[in-house]
Amino acid sequence: PLFRSTPLGGDGDFDSKVNQIDVMVNEMKNHVDKELFCAVDLDISTPQEASKAASVADGVVIGSAFDALLGKYGRDGIDEINTLAKSFRAAI
Repeated sequence: PLFRSTPLGGDGDFDSKVNQIDVMVNEMKNHVDKELFCAVDLDISTPQEASKAASVADGVVIGSAFDALLGKYGRDGIDEINTLAKSFRAAI
């Protein structure tokens, strides 16, 4: 497995970042002899962004959205976190 977390250039447009990740994932996979599982972390904060990222990688890392909810609600936010997790799962 390979996890890639990297700051990307550009104007901050999420679609632009997904395109850059698509190129990087393909380059990495083309340089190994075995099947490579590639997950990416793009500061994903919505289910729509997760869906786009999942279209070019084998997995996505979603931390920022959960961090924001924890920061807002603390331990009292378990219902919000559960709802958000379900929405990400449905999108991917």
